[in-house]
Amino acid sequence: MDNTKIMELMDYIESNRIKPTNEVYYRYILRFSEVYPVNFLCSIFGIGKSSFYDWKNKIRRPDPDEIIRDIILQVRKIKHKETMGYRMVTNNIFKLFGIKINHKKIYRIMKKYGLLSASMHSRKMSVLYRSIKPYSNLVNKNCNVENKNSTWCIDITKIDSNEGRQYLCAIIDLFDRSIVSYKMYRNQTVWLVKNTIQSALEKEDLSMCPKIILHSDQGRVFKSGKHLKSFLKSTPIVQSMGEKASPCENSVIESFFSNLKKERLYIDEFDTNEDIALAVIDYIYWYNRMRPHGYNGCAPYEKRVLSL
Repeated sequence: MDNTKIMELMDYIESNRIKPTNEVYYRYILRFSEVYPVNFLCSIFGIGKSSFYDWKNKIRRPDPDEIIRDIILQVRKIKHKETMGYRMVTNNIFKLFGIKINHKKIYRIMKKYGLLSASMHSRKMSVLYRSIKPYSNLVNKNCNVENKNSTWCIDITKIDSNEGRQYLCAIIDLFDRSIVSYKMYRNQTVWLVKNTIQSALEKEDLSMCPKIILHSDQGRVFKSGKHLKSFLKSTPIVQSMGEKASPCENSVIESFFSNLKKERLYIDEFDTNEDIALAVIDYIYWYNRMRPHGYNGCAPYEKRVLSL
């Protein structure tokens, strides 16, 4: 692993709205200790060496929350999967396994591992959101663009691990099909979208870009929010949206998500969200710099560098 990947990892950590606990840093140090000295990693992450070794010894003991989490996952497989609330899970654990656990404890563990029931939106709100399309389709099925950073596509996909669910938001440049920015978070929020866009604006040289088209589908997080609108007003970005049941433009980024899952995430089983994050960072680095793309005949960054 080189310095570029280390910087991408640090960028991922700093992108979280809530400061990660020390345990998150401990897990990264443990993973990278095969490549870098522990002293160096502890100084990078601001962690005491003795604290890391204390944690390393402690993780050899089983976590009781993980045992209960596995029971919850068994119940969800047998019953109604993601629609089960914590009270129903508590009742079914007692009925199926004869184990009596306080419902507050079940709630805490389900929240910890991202297993709370999927939120249900009323039919009235669903119809309302379907009827709103605040932005025109500025791409209009033209996925072949001539200039770098002139047309971006943005989308979100869900990724599951044994620890729970995360959402990956990514922006792809239609010029060379490179991923210019990506962020992961445990919730699908406007904040995740805004943070992904902010990262792209900071990383890219936009001195020659008076306008950037940012195309998306009609997802709620792309439509909603005074916060997103007010943020974009101070940027060169102009929003664009595709029509319902006409996902031609966003098929480019959906194809990327599909390849990410088939070529990396579906191959292994990931125990923690940190493992997922590292796999995503590694894949995007390889995709941008080394994986030949059918559209370019070369890796996206090769075309990006040649365009200079």
